[in-house]
Amino acid sequence: MFLNGISLRTLEADYLGFQPYEHQHQSEELIKGANGFFCFNCSPTGSGKTLSWLKPALDMGMDVIAMYPTNALISDQVANANQVIGDHFAGMGHEVIRITSSSIYERRQELYAGEANVSNGTIIAHLIERSIERRGSTIVMTNPDIFTLIMKDMYRDRYLSSLINHFEMIVVDEFHLADIKQKNSILFLLHCMHDLPPSISRTDKFYFLSATPDGAVVERIRDTIGVVPVVIESSGVALGMNEKVKDGYRAVMPPVDIDLRGGRIFSTFEKLCGEHLENTIRFCEQGKTVIMLDGIHEVDVLYNKLVDNVSGGCVERIDGFHRGDLGAKLKRFDILVSNSSVEVGIDFDVDQILFTGYNKSSLIQRLGRLRNREDECKAICYTSGRVSGHLNGINQILNRDQFKLELDRIFADASDSASFTWRYSPIEAYDYAMVVASRLPSDGRVDYARSIMERINKHFYYPFGMKLGKEDLERMKQWTRKDVIGELRSYRGSDIQLMVYDQIEGEVKLYTMFYLLRWGNVEFMARTRFLKTVPEEQRDFVAKYERFASGFCVYRGKNDEPRSIYLKADSPALFAVVNTPEPTRVPEVLNGFTVHASKGPKEHSISQLNETLSEKEMLCMIVDGNPYEKKTLYNLGDFFFLYPLYASGKEYSVAFGNDALYMDCFLKDRRDHEREQFDWGQ
Repeated sequence: MFLNGISLRTLEADYLGFQPYEHQHQSEELIKGANGFFCFNCSPTGSGKTLSWLKPALDMGMDVIAMYPTNALISDQVANANQVIGDHFAGMGHEVIRITSSSIYERRQELYAGEANVSNGTIIAHLIERSIERRGSTIVMTNPDIFTLIMKDMYRDRYLSSLINHFEMIVVDEFHLADIKQKNSILFLLHCMHDLPPSISRTDKFYFLSATPDGAVVERIRDTIGVVPVVIESSGVALGMNEKVKDGYRAVMPPVDIDLRGGRIFSTFEKLCGEHLENTIRFCEQGKTVIMLDGIHEVDVLYNKLVDNVSGGCVERIDGFHRGDLGAKLKRFDILVSNSSVEVGIDFDVDQILFTGYNKSSLIQRLGRLRNREDECKAICYTSGRVSGHLNGINQILNRDQFKLELDRIFADASDSASFTWRYSPIEAYDYAMVVASRLPSDGRVDYARSIMERINKHFYYPFGMKLGKEDLERMKQWTRKDVIGELRSYRGSDIQLMVYDQIEGEVKLYTMFYLLRWGNVEFMARTRFLKTVPEEQRDFVAKYERFASGFCVYRGKNDEPRSIYLKADSPALFAVVNTPEPTRVPEVLNGFTVHASKGPKEHSISQLNETLSEKEMLCMIVDGNPYEKKTLYNLGDFFFLYPLYASGKEYSVAFGNDALYMDCFLKDRRDHEREQFDWGQ
């Protein structure tokens, strides 16, 4: 298949020393205008969307909070923004502030000598207040997790909550990557900000950056918030094979000759290292190449295979265990083997890419790494056989808009249950409302309660032909008293991570427990021994992040063969759950899980991990049957994670974190559907 490239029209105007794209000009006029707005800039990747809001904000001395999905992307954008300020706005008092868990820890060490009694909220408030008291713009760059915690007053600092109202604009980057829960959270919180009177809040501009327009979100903002969003789409002019860019235009995405192939997620490396190896090597030898796979095991196997078989080229790898010397790797590679680590937040210029795209957003995101080129590029994409078969069966030449329409037709995000919106998002919103109400004088709470309930109706009930009733309100009250509310309060939900000392790279990091158990040559140990093992210069990292860890281990590389991992129920609470019928179970916060290996390399120190893991309380949903059966039955897709659990001699499946809430929705949706079918049959 051949995908046309995109060239965008430039305007004859000076824009920091170059001619701007039309979407940059439109954004500047909108942001500098007197009126508030909701805006979606859906211009192509590589067309300067960040500059489209940053330049007018700096021109106006505006204070902005910008949210990015990963800390790597935050670091990249902070560096870019500082360069723009240094090159074009030096001496004007503008400041960019990075707010992540790492920067909070660094400021704690700097200002309070590591004093544990000083809250994170106090530190964030200090960072912001110090900047906004100066002249010029304050640009806060953070992640949605921290923004959500600030808005929900989870830092227990009312002054910080009031400081947020000082910012005139909120920017949300990569909004298309958010799932249903995350979109619901952000849109509801922004609606609450939007409705505050000007005497309390200056925030009236909401600017979203997204790879593709989301009609459902645009419609929702119109219907729930009562604002017609501005949608900026610069589809541009198609750039065909051997075509030159027209005068007054600039190429942002090259024409791409894309070879679509069928594969299986987390198993693509088997084809690349097996029947497709010669073809893969020939492809890589044609130009500077980036390969983006899914699993870290895939990266490891293919990297070693290419090192052994490619002559005359520099093969590098970047993944969760190999991020050291990043800048040097990006400068010297001829072939870069990676995974999602290079999807966002890392800049590189390449001739061609080989990548997996087993869901729509990942496919579009990775294809977009070919940018700002005029000449034709090549790409190989491994996706499901159904998707590759569909795309290979249509026109051989497509423009980018046609390609996205075809992806919309063939892809379905199975891990998003629409009923989550009315089953769980109202509970999260109600919990937030109670926090806000607690700050209000008693005579203002009745009016606030009335307005917030109508807001909950508009976001979560009216779109489904439903209305909030007394039973729903009572249910929300009950759930906010349960431990589950802790999971709903966070943006991303929890994960089971271990603190790892990687002896090969010489650094400490957090990493997913199940990968380490399945593939790692690891030794688990108690915290005291771990601290003695870790180099002294790495102990700051341990202090900074150990609260997120479920255990500690030393990593000495990857085993050639995987372990088969399963969980066991090891507490009265877990046995009580599995001994109740599946239809009566609900997501609960429980402990008592232990992990075991049934085959593969032995790891005698797992018992050390189980000492800490069994005490960890985790939100979980336990269902009957093995994971394969459940994923097939509910069409859960490859990115939904269920784990085998054994209890009382029977096999179950367990989902953790937000997946536990989604699993509950899938079960209830199916039972509701079966009940409707039964009623119809009667």
